[in-house]
Formats: sequence, structure tokens, C-alpha cells
Amino acid sequence: MVSSYCPVVWMYSGQGSQYFAMGQELYAYEPVFRETFQELSNYVQRWTGESIANVVYGHSGSRFDPFDKTLFTHPALFAVQYAMDRTLRSRGLRPDFVLGYSLGEFVALSVSGVLSWKNALYALIHHAQILERSSSSGRMMAILYSSDLFTELAKRFPEVELAAVNTPRHFVVTGPNRSISQMQQWLESKMIDSVVLPVTQAFHSKSLEFADISLRQVMSSFPLGRLHTPLVSSERADIFYELNDGISWRITRGAIQFQRALAKLEASGPKFYVDLGPSGTLASFVRQNLSPEVASEAAVIMTPFAQDLRNFRAVEQKLHSVLSSRS
Repeated sequence: MVSSYCPVVWMYSGQGSQYFAMGQELYAYEPVFRETFQELSNYVQRWTGESIANVVYGHSGSRFDPFDKTLFTHPALFAVQYAMDRTLRSRGLRPDFVLGYSLGEFVALSVSGVLSWKNALYALIHHAQILERSSSSGRMMAILYSSDLFTELAKRFPEVELAAVNTPRHFVVTGPNRSISQMQQWLESKMIDSVVLPVTQAFHSKSLEFADISLRQVMSSFPLGRLHTPLVSSERADIFYELNDGISWRITRGAIQFQRALAKLEASGPKFYVDLGPSGTLASFVRQNLSPEVASEAAVIMTPFAQDLRNFRAVEQKLHSVLSSRS
């Protein structure tokens, strides 16, 4: 069991973790969550003409229907995690570190004081609009195997790139539709499990460099606040206590090094990780990275299985216990 005095890490996930009705119980029963999400939805509507609240919570089909339109998923993922963060803070809870994963780095930058939520959301909307106007498309695929395999994959499928290394046996590739499909067939022939992610773009690939350059130009025009919570970048695999060089890393382009980022955190002792993403993906990655004798723990709040309120109460109680023990 984790020590009462261990640091707390809040984590924010990226593309592929979204689904319709994510956080629906919290939206229905937690006023801070609902009001925050609605405020951000109203802002998004000014730029897109669409309410992401209606898109996410007004969907009449299954929550497992494809939800992959980038113009909606970008801001929706930001809004649901930002609303979750604000809900926890309204209970007097604060993290010792914030960790962003891909798009989740925008949430981490915002909640840690570097970017206003309006500027972060605008940047994501701008990025999504560029992608929507282009003819580019692609896919991403998670592979349940050691990332050492990528050396062989790159030789066989040169258009595919490494997008993320998450655990000793979970990495993600990105590339054109045809190449990803051919790779998946080859993996099946070798009895290696893989899962195509619910996205329509090859994020973290060279094919989106044009959109990433534009995104960085927009972000360079924003005023940056002082970092008030140490920030863990999954792309840089490092912990930042201040940002003297601004926001120089390529959040949506560089390969994610979650395994290395976690090792950096664990080097200073056990942590209590709370996944604020909609699917609990990052908490799962944490557990897969840690050996059984490690005292760190990972908790989820939102999942696709409608247990959000119960999970939220349990995490809230645990956080109060951890934080109150310091006084």
C-alpha cells in the first residue's frame, strides 16, 4: 500500500481514449463538472458552431459508436479532463505533479498555470480545423509486444512511425491507412495482438507536420504563465519545475515516452497516480510498468462502464487521506 506521505500525480490522456457519454454520471450529478464542461462547450461553439456537450452527451446511439471526428474529439477530450480537474480542486484537492500524455499535455499545461484554458482550447481547435480541411488521413495501432519489435516493423513497413512507448509490452505505431492494415495482417500471422485506435489521423507522424508547424506558431503567440505545479511531459520524458525555454517540445509530433517519464517519477520514490482521462488508460499503463514490490498505486475515475460516481467518491476519499496526513 502506498505511503500516506507519497506525492500525488494527476494524469491527462490523449487521442484514442474518447467515447460518447464519457463522464456522463459526473456531468449529471456533479455541478462543478457540468458547469465547467458547459462553459468550455460554449467557448468551442463560438469557433466551430457546434456544442461538444450536445455531441458527447446528446448522442442517441451506443457510447461505443465510432467517435473520431477530430474537430469534436480534440476539444471534448480537453474539456472532460479539465472539468474533472476542476471538480477535484473544488473539493480542496491538489496534485504534486501533473502528467500530460499527447493531447493531455495541453490539459497539464493549462491546469499548471502555463496556458489559459481558452488559449489551450483555441490551439486544439485550430489544429483540428487544419486537419479537417486537409485530405490527410491515417491510423494508429497499439501493439502488445516489446517495442524492440519496431526495428523489424520499420524495415517491413517504412511509412509507419513509432508514436509511443507505454509499457514493456505496449507501444503504438502511426502511419497511412494501407500500411497500418498491412502491418496488422502481418502481426496476426505472427500471433501478436494489436488494436487499431479510434482516430482518423496518423497523429505523431510526419504526414501531419504541416498542422503541427501551424500549431506551434499559434502557441508561440500566447502569453505563458508561471508553472505552479511541476509538470511531467510524456513527450520529453522529463519533469519540469519551470519552463525557461517556453513550450519547445512537439506535443502532437514527437514520439511519446511514457515508460521513461514514469521511471523518472518513480526514481524519487512511490507515488499515488490518479488518471483523469475518460478511459483509465494511463492508470493501466502505470500498473503494467510497476513491479509487484513497488508501493505506488494508480486509480481511475472515469471508465466506459458507468462507474464514475463510485470511483470518484473512492478517489476523493483516498486523496483527502493522503493530503490530510501531511498537516
